[in-house]
Amino acid sequence: MKIAYFDCPFGAGGDMLLAALLDTGINIDQWLTALSKVALPNDSYKIIIEQAQRCSLRAKKLKVVLGDQSLPEPTHPFKRVNPEPHSNQEDDEKHKHDRKHDHKQEHKHDHERKHEYHHPHSHKQPDEQKHKKADQHNVLHTHDNQRNFKDITALIAASKISEKAKDLSYRIFEKLAQAEGLVHGINPQEVHFHEVGAVDSIIDIVGFAIAYDMLAIEKSIVSPLPLGSGMVQTQHGLFPVPGPATLQLLQEAKAPISNHLIDYECLTPTAAAILTTIANNWGQAPAMKLINAIGSGAGDKNPENYPNVCRVIIGQTSLFDQSVTLSHSDRFNRESLTVIETMLDDFSPQNLSFIAEKLLEMGALDTYVTAVTAKKGRSGHLLTVLCQPINLAIIEEYIFEQTSTLGLRTYLTDRIYLNREWVNIELNDKHKGESHKIRIKVAKDLTGKRINAQPEYEDCARFAEVNSLPLKTVLQGAMKKFFDVDR
Repeated sequence: MKIAYFDCPFGAGGDMLLAALLDTGINIDQWLTALSKVALPNDSYKIIIEQAQRCSLRAKKLKVVLGDQSLPEPTHPFKRVNPEPHSNQEDDEKHKHDRKHDHKQEHKHDHERKHEYHHPHSHKQPDEQKHKKADQHNVLHTHDNQRNFKDITALIAASKISEKAKDLSYRIFEKLAQAEGLVHGINPQEVHFHEVGAVDSIIDIVGFAIAYDMLAIEKSIVSPLPLGSGMVQTQHGLFPVPGPATLQLLQEAKAPISNHLIDYECLTPTAAAILTTIANNWGQAPAMKLINAIGSGAGDKNPENYPNVCRVIIGQTSLFDQSVTLSHSDRFNRESLTVIETMLDDFSPQNLSFIAEKLLEMGALDTYVTAVTAKKGRSGHLLTVLCQPINLAIIEEYIFEQTSTLGLRTYLTDRIYLNREWVNIELNDKHKGESHKIRIKVAKDLTGKRINAQPEYEDCARFAEVNSLPLKTVLQGAMKKFFDVDR
């Protein structure tokens, strides 16, 4: 199976993700030929592909330059407030055409090679290409800052690209439309997307889908994503980073978030829509039998202390690699959690019991202690903690402060879980004739179907003690009463 790992420790923009795929060795001419079949107006753009250096690392940089300067310039909803140089993601969100400088003069650096690819529609076309169908006319000539999801859908349908590329393009735009509609309280079909309606954003998304199909990638895993920080001026006012649509996309996908601090908008809505659409799993790189190709896509910003690039690693894996091939059921919830482990062979297990209880009070979802045999045959205990990534720092600090450990292991894991609710039933006290409340924990799938039910231990133990009954009798009686009432 051919799989791809998208490594985005410093964020990503749509242009960066596309550039990373093109950097894997894909045939650029074939990609351009396929891209020329996208139903965009003649002479609407040209593409610049160049080599760039980011913190001493080589990467590919892609720019989309509008070819028709008479078109209205779209108002971008995520334009930065401060005068710092634009980040890679800002260009992804289409500030490129706002710049007044000459691109050819800006990039005359010895370490960069630039290639310009003009939109093939600007060349002489056969007669049948000159005359578009009447039902495509409005799509082809819609102003860039006025396209809505319906226009984008029609544009994709009118394009002559592969069905797989069409399907992926549609799903990415649909996911973004739903997120924008939700955060603004508007029907997705009615939202006018300035950032996704622009020609360069269409190229980023549809061009990515074409390259993804050409590479025949079957499954994708995506690294935890940083959010960035700061404020941005939007068409709706001053908003905090990340943008609302980006945050909504990550929440819906249950994507893990990294804690790398970046002082600008490092993850754009376009990139978030792409990654949350293609991700079959999140977390660390999967096991690979071999690596077929590596690609790096560069952003505009070039910090001194880290390379502003995203990478894609394409390789082969076994069909039995569960982290890649298993498709989780849609009936259950899924989220990414953090596991913390440490092995202690010089610490009292009584103290560990106390610490485990305190960790639960601090927000840990589960803790347990396992007896192990440590080095040199010493008896030891393995402390394992399951928590939300947001609680990782405080739990790490507590374990270091309260135990004798010198180091911790942490890794991401998936949790598949049921929805839970409490149902109360009543059992009668045989001595006083009084009723006692017994809580029943009921577990259901996302459709509302009951999967499990279990009486609360403490309630049953208290009733058993008061009535001098075996605990198992109370447990059985509670479940019988529950099912009688539930009918």
